[in-house]
This record gives sequence, C-alpha cells and structure tokens, in this order.
Amino acid sequence: MRWLQQQQLRPDFLICDYNLLGSANGVDTVKALRTALAWNVPAIVMTGDIRSEVVDLVAAEGISILIKPFPADELLQLITRLHQASGNPASLAEG
Repeated sequence: MRWLQQQQLRPDFLICDYNLLGSANGVDTVKALRTALAWNVPAIVMTGDIRSEVVDLVAAEGISILIKPFPADELLQLITRLHQASGNPASLAEG
C-alpha cells in the first residue's frame, strides 16, 4: 500500500481473492486499498465460498463478486462493466 501511495498510482479497478494468507480477507484488503488510495476504486472479489454471510459481506462493501469457478469471459465482461461505470466509456483495448 505504501508503494501504491509513493508511486501515486490510481488503478482502474482491483481484483482480489476472498481467501488470502494471513488474517485479512479480500474484503478487508479492498477496504484498506480504497482507504490508502483515497477513493472508492471499483473492485472484484473472487471466491468459491457461497455462504450467504460471505456474499452479503462482499455486497455490503459495494464490491462485485465472482463465484469460482467462473469462465474467463464472465470476468472480462465484469471488468468492462466496471470500467464503463467508472465514467470511462472508452474500450479497455483502447487504453
């Protein structure tokens, strides 16, 4: 996170797995990155955990969720929707 701030990066979106090594999960990580970046960057959390408390936790933070396994095309479509919703209607291929 310090590296992101030092480099003054502003990612278009975040992609994170829900189950991470250590005590943080993907939702905690997205929240921390959003705080460090000082903006509500669009995010996707991927998980194989379909328990309602996990899905609800992800949704409550305004994070998109993909349930594994999912086709690559589903991920690409979601990335495109997030990119367009962020106010940049240009194609990702153009950037």
